[in-house]
Amino acid sequence: MKKIGWCGMLLMSLVACTSERADQTTSTQQVAMTSANALKKIPYKSAEELQRLRESGAEIIVQGADYVIVRSDSQTLSAFAANATPAQEQDLIQRLAHIALRDSSDVQKIVNSGVDLWEVKSDTALVRAFDIQLERLRHAGMAFRIVKEDASKPEGRP
Repeated sequence: MKKIGWCGMLLMSLVACTSERADQTTSTQQVAMTSANALKKIPYKSAEELQRLRESGAEIIVQGADYVIVRSDSQTLSAFAANATPAQEQDLIQRLAHIALRDSSDVQKIVNSGVDLWEVKSDTALVRAFDIQLERLRHAGMAFRIVKEDASKPEGRP
């Protein structure tokens, strides 16, 4: 009888942990799961256009050489709506970056930001992240270096 009780308690604990984990969605997953209608690809031709877009309040998820992927409501994007198209999955590029760690609490900040933490070695974390996540970490005082512009491409390719 005691074995059944312990097994039942263990099973209930596992179910509770699993359901709690399932309820937690990282920022990376939230960006990827956002519907295509909510993410827009907007081309830009100059630094001034890009600055106007930033000032409009649109959240820039990814910044390419001549386009940005933004998440914003239609009112914010009204000035740019003529050039906006729905974002495609291949437009959602993540960067591979090294983040300098000042102390052990920085690892928790990185995890809390929602980036994909791949590795921690001494004073550096290797992460896969969208531009918006890296910008938020920069605003939190963390320094990083992008080591690969598109983390999904195989080694040896730009």
